[in-house]
Amino acid sequence: MLFLLALNGSSTVKLAIRVKQKLLSYKSIFYACWTLFTKVYPRYDTAYYLAEVEKMLNCGTDLGGFALFGCCRCGKGRHKIFFSCKSNACLKCVKRYGREAMERITSKLFLGISYRQVVLTLPEQLRGPFYNHT
Repeated sequence: MLFLLALNGSSTVKLAIRVKQKLLSYKSIFYACWTLFTKVYPRYDTAYYLAEVEKMLNCGTDLGGFALFGCCRCGKGRHKIFFSCKSNACLKCVKRYGREAMERITSKLFLGISYRQVVLTLPEQLRGPFYNHT
C-alpha cells in the first residue's frame, strides 16, 4: 500500500507513514508494559485478556498468518497479504468493526428524520456476569 501511494507523490504518503508509526507506538506500549500492568492489576491477568493482547500484537505480521498471491503462469508478482486479528484491543481492526456497526445502524434509520445518539445499556443485574465473562 505504501509503495502504491509513493508513486502518487502526494501528502498521502506522509499520512500513511504517520498512521503506521502510531500503530507501532501503540503496540510498543503493550510490548513494554503488559506484564507490569497485569502485576499491578491482577484482574486483567486472565487467559481472555492475554489472548486479545497477543492477537493484537501479531496483527499484520507473519505470526498472525498470511496468504500468498501470485501469477500461476509465470510465478512473478507474488504478494503477501497479512490476516487481521479481529481483536477488540487492535486499533486497526476495531475501527473497521465500529464503522461496519454504524453502517448497519444507519441503514435502519429513516430518511428525513433527525436522530440523536444511540445508547445501549445492560440492566444492572447482568453487568457482573458480562464483565466477568461468566
